[in-house]
Amino acid sequence: MAASNNDEVKEKIHKQWLEFAPGYSEIVLHGTFMPQVHAAFVDSLKPLLHDRDEVKILDVAAASGEPSLSLAAALPNAKIIATDLAESYLPLGRARAEAANLSKQISFEAADGENLSQFANNSFDVVTCSLGLMFFPNESKGLSEFCRVLKPNGILAVTVWGTHVPFFTKAMEVAKKITPPEASPPSAPVNTAQRFGDGKGLCESITKSGFTDLEHQELEITFKLINNETGGDWFDQLWKTPFPLKAAVMQAVQIPGHENAKEEARALLAADYGDWVKDDGSLVMPGNICNFIMAKKA
Repeated sequence: MAASNNDEVKEKIHKQWLEFAPGYSEIVLHGTFMPQVHAAFVDSLKPLLHDRDEVKILDVAAASGEPSLSLAAALPNAKIIATDLAESYLPLGRARAEAANLSKQISFEAADGENLSQFANNSFDVVTCSLGLMFFPNESKGLSEFCRVLKPNGILAVTVWGTHVPFFTKAMEVAKKITPPEASPPSAPVNTAQRFGDGKGLCESITKSGFTDLEHQELEITFKLINNETGGDWFDQLWKTPFPLKAAVMQAVQIPGHENAKEEARALLAADYGDWVKDDGSLVMPGNICNFIMAKKA
């Protein structure tokens, strides 16, 4: 992809994540939605790191601080720099670290995962990136930067969505249904979120970027959104996040005769999600696949 196109894609993604920072932070990252993803980092890294005097971790595309917060809580010896391109996540992360009494372990900085020039070569024991690489226009550039800042034998740990994620695919099916014929076809963020599929291609890219001893496992993630007075039901909560369906709805309501697109989308998606939508307005959806990959700097 040409550099100019990369910059355009990055700016578009940047604006989207800035817009949804509060909702994504509260509902998705630090709520009940996917704690299993954060736990995978702790389960895999804690046994390797807990007995060291100090561990320096760089968390890239951390949003408001995951897996940074989970790792800091599990590893008192860790010093973590949590970074994100979207600056609006940083104060949210600092507030969460303060509330969890982890602010002495974690600092937050703005950083572009494809250009980590503020960090020196061979300066971190671990680099983590949870559900971020698929949004890098040039993931190879990001992986090369991860390798550069890692110490020799340093550890890389990343997660990316897999091929089977019904949460995304069913939402995009509904997006197509509610898009009027006279409107532009809905964009497909699902293609971005799931661009690495079974993870094999990403593993090859990681190896080419200077890593060895790859370990790849598939995690089955159960998404949970618990109905509550402040957040609302499952659909209300998803509406506050970078939900794949929302862009199609917002486009449709601008066209005469489609003013009820949001209500239509809710009904269609509830039907497609079926038994995953509970009578109390919660959502419990098992069977979403996430790739978890670890490697060492060669």
